[in-house]
Amino acid sequence: MEEWPEIGSSEMEHCTAISLVFKQIKKHPDSLACPSLKLLSLSSTTEKDPFYWHEFELSENFFEGIKEIKVLAFQSIYFQTLPASLQMLQNLRTLHLEYCVLGDISRIGGLEMLEILSLIGSEIEELPKEIGNLQHLKVLDMTGCYGLERIPCGVLSRLTTLEELKIFPFRRWSSLEGNEEKTSACLDEITPLLDRYLKVLNVCIPEVEFIPRNSTFNDLTRFSINVGGYGRDETDYLFRNHLQLGGVSADSIKQSGIHPIVKKCEVLEIIWVDDLKNLFPHFDEEEQDGFPWLRTLEVGFCKEMEYVVKFTSNNNRTDLHVPNIFPLLEKLELYGLEGLKGIFHYNSDDLQLPPTDHQFVRKERISTASSLPRGFPQLRRLYVESCKSLEEIVSVRNRKTDDPINTSTSDDMILFPKLTDLILLDLPSLISLCRAIDDEGRTGPPKDADGVESNMDNMNTPTKILVPFKCIKWLPSLEKLEVDNCDSIKVLFGFHGHDSPQLAPINSNITNNINVDQPNDSENLSHKKCCLIGCLPCGNIAGKPNMIQNSQEIIDTSHLTKDVNQDRQLDNHKEEWLMNLKDLDVLGCNSLEVVFDYGEGPLAPALNKLESLELRGLYKLMHIWKKGPQQVKTVGFQNLKTLSLHFCPSLRYLFTASIAKLLVMLKSLKVTWCKSMEEVVAKTEEEINNVNVESYVVSFPNLVSIELNSLDNLYCLCQQPYAFEFPSLETLRITECPKLQTFVTANKTPKIPKLKVVELDGKDMEILEQDLNGIIRRRFEKPGAYACPVAVSFYALAMKHGYVIGLASGAKHMRVMVENRQNNAGSKVHSFAEFGDEFANEKSLGTQMQQAIYFEE
Repeated sequence: MEEWPEIGSSEMEHCTAISLVFKQIKKHPDSLACPSLKLLSLSSTTEKDPFYWHEFELSENFFEGIKEIKVLAFQSIYFQTLPASLQMLQNLRTLHLEYCVLGDISRIGGLEMLEILSLIGSEIEELPKEIGNLQHLKVLDMTGCYGLERIPCGVLSRLTTLEELKIFPFRRWSSLEGNEEKTSACLDEITPLLDRYLKVLNVCIPEVEFIPRNSTFNDLTRFSINVGGYGRDETDYLFRNHLQLGGVSADSIKQSGIHPIVKKCEVLEIIWVDDLKNLFPHFDEEEQDGFPWLRTLEVGFCKEMEYVVKFTSNNNRTDLHVPNIFPLLEKLELYGLEGLKGIFHYNSDDLQLPPTDHQFVRKERISTASSLPRGFPQLRRLYVESCKSLEEIVSVRNRKTDDPINTSTSDDMILFPKLTDLILLDLPSLISLCRAIDDEGRTGPPKDADGVESNMDNMNTPTKILVPFKCIKWLPSLEKLEVDNCDSIKVLFGFHGHDSPQLAPINSNITNNINVDQPNDSENLSHKKCCLIGCLPCGNIAGKPNMIQNSQEIIDTSHLTKDVNQDRQLDNHKEEWLMNLKDLDVLGCNSLEVVFDYGEGPLAPALNKLESLELRGLYKLMHIWKKGPQQVKTVGFQNLKTLSLHFCPSLRYLFTASIAKLLVMLKSLKVTWCKSMEEVVAKTEEEINNVNVESYVVSFPNLVSIELNSLDNLYCLCQQPYAFEFPSLETLRITECPKLQTFVTANKTPKIPKLKVVELDGKDMEILEQDLNGIIRRRFEKPGAYACPVAVSFYALAMKHGYVIGLASGAKHMRVMVENRQNNAGSKVHSFAEFGDEFANEKSLGTQMQQAIYFEE
């Protein structure tokens, strides 16, 4: 639209609303004759950038004929000045000048009945002092006016009816200190407004010292306040209660008027706050009932922070109740916390640890169920980065010795019932979600709450498992797991212990006769080890809270557990573990040896929704799937679609044949820079004993793409003569795999009906037949390669006895390298003459099966 639309006079007389959207209007009326008009909206479609804004010059009389108008809105328009007739609009209640370039707008001060003034996103250097004349103004919104340099003194304090003030990101407040003349408004102008009607505030405060000590923000119903200038901009009109604290000290915040609203936050960001050791009880010493509205918590670069929550029974409390501190928390991000020891820390003689022996229960004081932390009932995202001291996420420790305690109570705990995203980055000391839950056992006997060794048979060397089997149950909703640069982890998922006996519920008749004693010691319960949820008090035994007297007497409860053990094993088979996990990324974990480590016996379905698995930079990785006999057959992975491996130099094979049979939905397989990999599909000892290799079929019905790159020791897809099927394979790319001369060793080579692209070392190969072995073999039979008489004469003989032969062209001196891969005796390099002498007869060659002869430069 370039011209104002023509509207008949009769229509204009009765018109109540006009809304025009245009790119550029070259002609418009000198005045509007719309006596009934209540709303006028003019909006330009140009980009919200001053370079593109359209200069809109209205005549001085433009508003004369619309004196009854209530709402006037302009968007993305350039006004050097506003028409004088604007002051005639004494019934105007709402004025929007949004994303505009504004020059002189002082005439707005004459709109005495104006209630809402919005200048969102506009270019304006100074708020006119005449704005202070708007005695009925309820809303002043200058959100996103980044060019605003000055607010004259006294303007804000005169807006006594103001209910909403949104002036973020204006930072040029005058300091309260000093006797020099103020060039801009001070924050003390807001103080009387807070005592009257102001309930919504969006403001940036450059330094905490700018906040008047007599100001109280406690009566605000909605706020977005940035103290210190750190954090993200909040420009959403419907913002949640948001507080950003950065570049300040903890004590200065506590002494300011900002302190009371910390507990009212829905979003809390704490960045570079000095001397802050904990969030609770530092900001909640009086009520100690937690943060009931908090949904997002971000804490970064607070070097002194040790715990997010540090609870002690003597913090003005007379009971043992532990509040649900984060009942609504959905997102938790922690980063750059060098001294972080945990999220939760409980330091109280009243909070006891439970017995640890599966066969015996020691009489002692333990806490009631109310003293248990409630976990994170609504948490959906947990992000932890660059916390170098952190060793574990959840801690269950001996309160006297500070040793991790092996406990069965974790079976009944689900600490993260709604957690979907778990991101762990650059945590060099991280070992496990919970060190106490060690399904692999320990180097010595486990200890109970008094440090006494219990008589348990499982004394194996502990494995540094990030997610032990019992912790898997804590994550029923997990969809994405990313682990990056966590160099102390050896096993990612451990399924050991899934079928171990569990402690049965204690008979209430026994515990009802046991008295409760108060603690008679006050030992120092400080904790040396570091965790995210520190000193988590286990106050129940298999879900039955009871108070047990402190005593040396031991009660034999083995007769109570016999039937329950079998029932719990049966329940395990009914469960599905990690049933929602879709994406798993593991990068740069230099100590990781195993991704999925399975124990003995059958397993219930697990990871059935996993779609993407990416492993990168795992230099010690030996197994992706490490299993005991037969149990993987029911594990899952039926929805895995993408499998990518990069820079895993210790991995000798990708998966076993039994695992391969599970990957029915696999579409993309990519393996690069795994220099020790000898085959993709391997055969375990169990499979050697139980499988007829001649009739064993491995099918990848949905596999579309295979990419193998820089695999120095890859000989073939599988050394066993399994029958492979690739009915959907379309693309095969093989690059820098010098020892790969045959794809499969089965007598029956796989037919690949949909094969379209075969790329070998960057060259597209002509597909004359659906025979991958033949296609790869032709790479060595191209014109220009040496037609070595010795190689030609021995080719058929070598193939007959299981040898794989390849030729390299362009060499001045040809040699033969013979590697005995059966007994790993190493390699021998021969000249052609030596080769002919040593392997001239069939008998000699036939006795050295599983060798590979490779001709190279």
